[in-house]
Amino acid sequence: MSKLTNIQRVIYEIKNRLQNNGDIRKLLLHDVPNALDGAAVSFDEADSFITVSPIFDMSKEPFNKNTIISVSVTRASKQEQTAMLNGLVKITILTQSELWKLTNNMIRPVQIGNLIIDLLDELKVAISNKLSFNMMELAILNENISGYSLTFLMNEGSGLVEQF
Repeated sequence: MSKLTNIQRVIYEIKNRLQNNGDIRKLLLHDVPNALDGAAVSFDEADSFITVSPIFDMSKEPFNKNTIISVSVTRASKQEQTAMLNGLVKITILTQSELWKLTNNMIRPVQIGNLIIDLLDELKVAISNKLSFNMMELAILNENISGYSLTFLMNEGSGLVEQF
């Protein structure tokens, strides 16, 4: 198996986990302050709101959404003395500025970030990788679209430790 095959598995496993979360789907598709109180959103409806492309234009199809999540691996490097890879997974949440405020003093991109961290921190993915939340940074696309990027450390092999 190619080294990069495992990275592809990680990206799509993360995308599927995010897409499976009902609250994340609501926050992506319901453009109202009480989005979490809205009707359930299907897995398929949320598909185009979570992309595996690190670069996209939110003014053009299929990325012209009010809120979008991007999942990418920004770096992978071989560990010394082994054939294992370490890497950085970046998940960026971008939202139209007027949609940031939610009810109950919540902020849409921060609330989505909380849900993502709860889902992924210390999670074993793609057989042997383990994700660990590392940091959150402000992400500004333009004066109307901004959000946050979450960075997770991905350590190949560390997901095997709990198995033995």
